Amino acid sequence: MARRITQEFEDIELNPDEEDRFFVNGAHQNARIWYWDCVMVIDSTDTVYRHTYLNLRCEFPPEYPYKPPEIFFQTPVFHPYLHRGELCLHIFRELEWGPTKTMRSVLASIYDMLVSDGSNLDHLNICKERSMEYTRNLDYVFFDQIIQRCLRMSLPEETPLSEEVDATWDMIGEWDTEVLKQRQLNDILIDLVDTAFEEKFQGLQTTVLRILGIVNGLFINKEEFTRMNTFSEVEMPEETIVVTPIDGPARDIPKWKSVSLFSAMNPGSLAGGDDSLIVPLSSENLTTVLSLCTPQEEMSVRIYNPCAESVSKLTEPIKSLDLKATLALLKTVDFLGIRRFVFACCVQLSHYLRRNGRRLYANRMAT
Repeated sequence: MARRITQEFEDIELNPDEEDRFFVNGAHQNARIWYWDCVMVIDSTDTVYRHTYLNLRCEFPPEYPYKPPEIFFQTPVFHPYLHRGELCLHIFRELEWGPTKTMRSVLASIYDMLVSDGSNLDHLNICKERSMEYTRNLDYVFFDQIIQRCLRMSLPEETPLSEEVDATWDMIGEWDTEVLKQRQLNDILIDLVDTAFEEKFQGLQTTVLRILGIVNGLFINKEEFTRMNTFSEVEMPEETIVVTPIDGPARDIPKWKSVSLFSAMNPGSLAGGDDSLIVPLSSENLTTVLSLCTPQEEMSVRIYNPCAESVSKLTEPIKSLDLKATLALLKTVDFLGIRRFVFACCVQLSHYLRRNGRRLYANRMAT
């Protein structure tokens, strides 16, 4: 057994996974067992475990490779085929485990199980967490909300659970408890969104709710849920346009293609004369918007429930704005038609609402 385990470890060390899906941090032996510390790196955006890595331990029985390893996830994470982090050994039976199987194939199979959210194993007759499977199949967006929150991927200031050195399963509750908590949080968030927009700007409200992972009714279509919002590359404009804010004076500014209002209208079309475009913005607001207009690379982010890390670059220019200033800027860039910053403001607003929602939830639970 020891020789076989050592050979497999050296093989992965010398020939790492070509797609960087997993790594073995170390092989260990104590008085009882051999075990490996492994890491799953989830770069795929098409899974509830996106943009994270998960730590797990592989323990080898004395009969290895004639008996399969036991797999324990040390990063607390929900999955239909995990019971408080332990992978059901029946999976190996269904996958026809034998001495020709290797740990490389085991780790690749675990990766596939994660990026498919477990759906690739549903045809097998093995034990599973039925309530998780039910939520995944009938309300995928809600399933995603719970996983992302418990992995601490929703807010920029959170330390992802995978980075916690001493992470324990006490850091998350039982599945049914987390389901109830998420439903209560969603009710609070919906009220906060209504209040923030004063029940107006329905289109912007919908965008913010999608970013929060909240949609009307059940949401089953995973392809729709993983759809991306792509923002085109922005180049420094060669043309200029004369714009007059409501408090004057007229200003000659770059004609950014990312500002739909500038691109769609000719000078003079808003009653500014033959060579000026009057906009219903103050000089201060116009200056703020122009300071955000810079050359930008093309980027894509998820429409529904993007994790905080994936949108950090998008929100960087406005991260210092408070809730009130973010709302004001959102209405301005929406009027001007700057898609990239409409979405950025909606993301920034979602961060504030998540924080407020969690505080309100904690206060309710304390009373």
